[in-house]
Amino acid sequence: MSRLVSSKRAKLPASAFAYIDSRGRRRLPIHDEAHVRNALGRFDRVAFEDDAARERARRRLLNAAKRYGIVPVGFITGEVQKARTRPAIDALPTGFVTFLFTDIEGSTALLTLLGDRYGALLRDVRGVIRRRSANTSRAASSCPSTDRVRSVGPTSSHPPSTIFASASRLSPISAPSG
Repeated sequence: MSRLVSSKRAKLPASAFAYIDSRGRRRLPIHDEAHVRNALGRFDRVAFEDDAARERARRRLLNAAKRYGIVPVGFITGEVQKARTRPAIDALPTGFVTFLFTDIEGSTALLTLLGDRYGALLRDVRGVIRRRSANTSRAASSCPSTDRVRSVGPTSSHPPSTIFASASRLSPISAPSG
């Protein structure tokens, strides 16, 4: 592989690099076959800003390899092995998982009726559902732009019927007067 001197590197378009960080530093040149092979070997040594940037660079690099007829078996094997050992994946529940989705019936009419006070009502409802869900499924998340709450959790010690029974016992919440 010929050395890529600074003057030639500077003349290359952005598309000739698999990764360009937020400061504009251009990494992993992929403008010719030799540099694509080199980038495949050095990919793991690049510090990416986030997983999305890493994924974009990986895709660009694999497309460049395809363009030059390179079959990056070792690179793909390494990526698969890394994906299998990521700690975030190990922390996910296994076995049966229960999903609970809730919605406020007539929320559009309520919004019209309550105006600015709807936010407080929505916050209260989310809190009630989150507390009830946390007691049974150990995980809950709300959708910040809607009136929905999703609850996901392992069902080994709490079958779905327990979660649904808990949700159905929610008392109706009175809308503020005025």
